[in-house]
Amino acid sequence: MKTLLLLIVGITIISVYYFIKLFKSKTNQNQSQDSNNNLLNSINNEFAFKLLGQMPTAIAVFDLNMKYLVATQKWLNDYNLKDQDIIGKSHYEVFPEISEEWKQIHKDCLKGMIHRQNEAPFYRSDGTIQWISWEVKPWYDQHNEIGGIMIFTNEVTEQRRISIESNKLKEILEKISQTARIGAWEVNLETNFVYWSNMTKQIHGVADNYQPKLANALAFYKEGVSKDTIVKAVDIAIEKGIPYDVEVELITAQNEIVWVRAVGDAEFVDGKCARLFGVFQDIHQAKSQEIQISQLLAEQNAIFSSASEVAIITMNQDMVIRHFNKGAENLLGYCSDEIVNKTTPFTFIKNDKLSQVKNELKQLLSAELNDLDVLPTIAQIRVFNNQEWTFIRKDNSEVPVQLSITQIQDFDNKAIGYLVTAIDLSQIKQMQEQLVESNDNLNTLIKTLSKQNWQLSNFAHVVSHNLRSPVANLVLLHSLLTQSEDEDEKQLLLENLEIIVGHLSETLNTLTDTIKIQESAKDDLVLVTFEEVLQKTREILSGQIMENDFKITFDFKEASSVHYKLDFMESIFLNLISNALKYKSLQRTPSIHIESFVMENGNIILKFQDNGLGIDLKKYGTKVFGLNKTFHKHPEAKGIGLFIIKNQIESLGGNISVESEVNEGTTFTITF
Repeated sequence: MKTLLLLIVGITIISVYYFIKLFKSKTNQNQSQDSNNNLLNSINNEFAFKLLGQMPTAIAVFDLNMKYLVATQKWLNDYNLKDQDIIGKSHYEVFPEISEEWKQIHKDCLKGMIHRQNEAPFYRSDGTIQWISWEVKPWYDQHNEIGGIMIFTNEVTEQRRISIESNKLKEILEKISQTARIGAWEVNLETNFVYWSNMTKQIHGVADNYQPKLANALAFYKEGVSKDTIVKAVDIAIEKGIPYDVEVELITAQNEIVWVRAVGDAEFVDGKCARLFGVFQDIHQAKSQEIQISQLLAEQNAIFSSASEVAIITMNQDMVIRHFNKGAENLLGYCSDEIVNKTTPFTFIKNDKLSQVKNELKQLLSAELNDLDVLPTIAQIRVFNNQEWTFIRKDNSEVPVQLSITQIQDFDNKAIGYLVTAIDLSQIKQMQEQLVESNDNLNTLIKTLSKQNWQLSNFAHVVSHNLRSPVANLVLLHSLLTQSEDEDEKQLLLENLEIIVGHLSETLNTLTDTIKIQESAKDDLVLVTFEEVLQKTREILSGQIMENDFKITFDFKEASSVHYKLDFMESIFLNLISNALKYKSLQRTPSIHIESFVMENGNIILKFQDNGLGIDLKKYGTKVFGLNKTFHKHPEAKGIGLFIIKNQIESLGGNISVESEVNEGTTFTITF
């Protein structure tokens, strides 16, 4: 094992030495000709090229005709040649995009010259650019003759991109520093070296070549609160590593007072603070405006506080609440201390109203808005002001308010905040709701009375129509009976009287049942399952179903049940299925399909579709659901079933409709 390892190491050392000697300049080769010859005698060129191909750098070796002798894997990877066999091919065939300038360099090197460049673009045929560092030099054979050239390259496209991005970032940071007037600083506590960036020096009013000292770095701060604040913050940072961010006043080298924001952090080594570093920002203009606003708010505070019936809320440009008056406390249940400088109005604005207004503004302005933009936009364009909004109180109860948003401006008419006023609409809303409720109740009563009036009118019509003829016949037969002296004739008249009385009794019973239906419609509602009612109907009509080979199919997957009166539902199924049997077509196997589904408004629909004789709706359309109305000659047809189920369905607020074609079938649609 040791022998094999020593052999591998030895070959590697010899190969490296060989290539160093092989590709040295002509002068160096002349100086070491004997050693090269000895080496070449001991190592085959083909083996050397194989070793060269495994080197981790991008190298290609060419003969005098610029044909590839060997190329390293790195060369193949860098130029996307991994899947190509380029050995023996011309360099200009592999890279047809090579310029005449490059070809001239190759010619020069084949004559003994060496060319190199640290960074140059390589324009590829696909339009891309590779940036490379390169060196081209001749290589010499054992006779010290130029055998071709070697090209060494290093692909630096990514490094160049990073360098460009880095330079851009530096430019951006410099612009940010100039615009925001932010500078950097650092104090090395081990060497006492103090660093200030140019902007930090500008803020202090010193020259660019000024070298700050640890002893006088804090001397610029204004005596009193400012100096005490910064000294305390620095001491705590050094002692405990707690970062700081303070706003203080300093006195510049020109003796001007400037508000600055000092941000600092500490770096510890072995438990000891080794350095302080941070940023420095000139906030004098913003701080001065803030002080002015604070003074204005203080003056207005007395006015705001006196308004206890109206909620008055002020905010800065970041929507942070700066004032919360007594009226706002009364309206929302929060204390001022819980809100001011701690939250935004979105703490108590209901989300759905905010989303609604945001969408409306988006459509109006054709622009995307976030939540924080909504109130400022309303204040700016004066749209959606004085609308009704919903606030959420501290106890999570809701209160309707009339909301108004106004922009607060400084002396230069620049927006510095917003004023929100809100008026409680609870009592007004309550009165509106009571009015709406009363109106709804009145409309419901009117509808009920109208329906009852229609039912009464319809009932009177039915009574008049269906009782007039039997009663007239009774009167006539009674008159004939009193006048007749023939016993046989009297017997015949009595038999007719008995028949008419039977029909009259049946009609009265039907009308009585109808009245009962309307009076007890809302009683005893239960969850009725369609398939269970269908099964019971099948059992009742089993004989007729078998006798007529009657086919019943159904689909109750979408709506399997409904809250209803069970006896009404059983009546509906029994009447419609028995009618399909009664009025079947002799030309085809009788069948009925029953299906349920749910409408978009939540109503449940039930359809009964048979393939029977059908009804001529043009002729009988207005009489389908009338009492004693029949449309086919059938010994059992009485015209009562459809009349009964129509009253049952309508008594529970539903309706039934019919579609039919003669000799094609009939479909009854019930809406619950």
